[in-house]
Amino acid sequence: MIRFYMLGLLFVWMTAIQAQWSTDANVNNLVGGIAGDDVIPQVATTTDGHTYISWFSLEGGNYNVRMQLFDVNGNALWQPGGLLVSSHPSMTWLTDYSLTVDKEHCAIIGFQDIRDGNNNIYAYRISQQGQFVWGPDGLALSDNTAFEPYPVMAVPDDNQTVFAWQSEDSTGQGIIRLQKVAADSTRLWGQWGIEYKSSLAGENFIYPALVPSDNQSVILVFHKQTGSWMNPKQIWAQKFDAAGNPVWASDVPVFNGSGVPIIPRFLVEPDGAGGVVVCWHDTRAGMGIFNVFVQRINSSGNVLFTTDGVAVGPTTNSIQMNPGMAFNPVNQTITTFFNVENTGQSQWGLAGQMFDAGGQALWSAAMNVVIPMGSVEISNIEVRRAYNQALVTYQYYDFVNSSDARIQGMLTDGFGNTVWMPAITTICNVQSGKVHGVTGYYHDQQWILAWEDGRNGNPDVYAQNVLISGQLGPAPSGQDESLPGTDRISLAIAPNPFSDALTIRLSGIEPGKLRVTVTDLPGKQVRELFQGELRQGTLDLQWDGCNGEGARLAPGVYLLQVLSASGRESARVILR
Repeated sequence: MIRFYMLGLLFVWMTAIQAQWSTDANVNNLVGGIAGDDVIPQVATTTDGHTYISWFSLEGGNYNVRMQLFDVNGNALWQPGGLLVSSHPSMTWLTDYSLTVDKEHCAIIGFQDIRDGNNNIYAYRISQQGQFVWGPDGLALSDNTAFEPYPVMAVPDDNQTVFAWQSEDSTGQGIIRLQKVAADSTRLWGQWGIEYKSSLAGENFIYPALVPSDNQSVILVFHKQTGSWMNPKQIWAQKFDAAGNPVWASDVPVFNGSGVPIIPRFLVEPDGAGGVVVCWHDTRAGMGIFNVFVQRINSSGNVLFTTDGVAVGPTTNSIQMNPGMAFNPVNQTITTFFNVENTGQSQWGLAGQMFDAGGQALWSAAMNVVIPMGSVEISNIEVRRAYNQALVTYQYYDFVNSSDARIQGMLTDGFGNTVWMPAITTICNVQSGKVHGVTGYYHDQQWILAWEDGRNGNPDVYAQNVLISGQLGPAPSGQDESLPGTDRISLAIAPNPFSDALTIRLSGIEPGKLRVTVTDLPGKQVRELFQGELRQGTLDLQWDGCNGEGARLAPGVYLLQVLSASGRESARVILR
């Protein structure tokens, strides 16, 4: 039996506090509001449309952990100031932490504190009713004297949460600890989890990230580093089964070169088929020359893209940094947007690229620049998808000083074109310092953003939604989930299988840019059938089974890929 713990009736007000999502970018929604600093928010949205926002709250000289629950319209469902998750002693300085949701719509939060005198990891599972499912003090995941920052987590299909965090063994070697916790708080991988470390003396495993994989497994992505923290780092991956055993015969290299920054940052997304997609920037092209790369590893541990990753654009005499990334498991595309800067780092722009399942760039080989370089700094870029489109959010420093910024966003289609009119929506228009911004995943026609904001002097946490239409505020009642410019394409092919000629008819396409290609199953393009402007909604094409040079292709299964302003469609065709 699962036991629920309540810390007092005042913890939960299930009658909504009426303060819906603001329609005004000059107002936004105050999340905490208790006197003192509110910092480092995290956002997690459930599949039933509720959103948890957590943060650290400085109260009486201690950083407490608090959380608030919002319904789809932005009504806070718990008491003002949020639910007090933990008031146990914390350090005077903070590291990052993680918030996610499980398949029963509970929040899972993991962080470090020093309640027992050492720096250890604790986790809580909290229901939408504000019940502490893992007890009023959460669940201890570690008990040692090592410094253990920033736990990460993933929830596989069995709804049992896997945690990972950086630690040290008795010799001081950097290791990664992992633990799997059942929904009833049972530790499944031993009392203090498992250690994953190198067999090589002096090689440290650091900075873990997790994604769920297939068969109740997870994929761990992490850095390997030999020597001091300033030495080169590489990015590797390993898969762990439901029992905590490594699945792949050896760790798989995501990037095995040099040039990962001293303070590394990489992004991970599950690919929907048991694999993982990774995006990062490094300086392999030379000191001070940063470039962005992506890599994909499948469930079997095979590297699917070019060794050490595919570059998003030119890798000489340019700076590309701080990427955001989204993966679309339906059409297997990766969308990334990132800073572009001059070599003096005095001008900033925003550019993007999309890759197909085989790692081939679908936009211009020279990147798709959506904001040309200029004197206004752009930072904190995040990318979140909605079907075949992607939201790009960022901070835009166009006030008179260098510390105050607006938060803006744009919606892009499969060609990298902006969808909204005007193209850019301002999400927060208040002149104030902003840090630690996060953007949640798409649900119920909207994304939820939260950030640390200095508009009132001491930092507070604010939140705001942005709708798929580009507007702020609650979605109009009765509005459906259809997206601008994503009516389904009708794709008719015959005969299939074929030997001499395949007839293709496309209909229901919005006028505009259109690209039709044929790829093999791994995603490599073998023929381009059409690329250009379509002025009417119907197009007839034929494919003779040859590649672009006129050579006959081998019999087998190929993918017909259609990319237009209406979205993206694909179909399997069999060549005899």
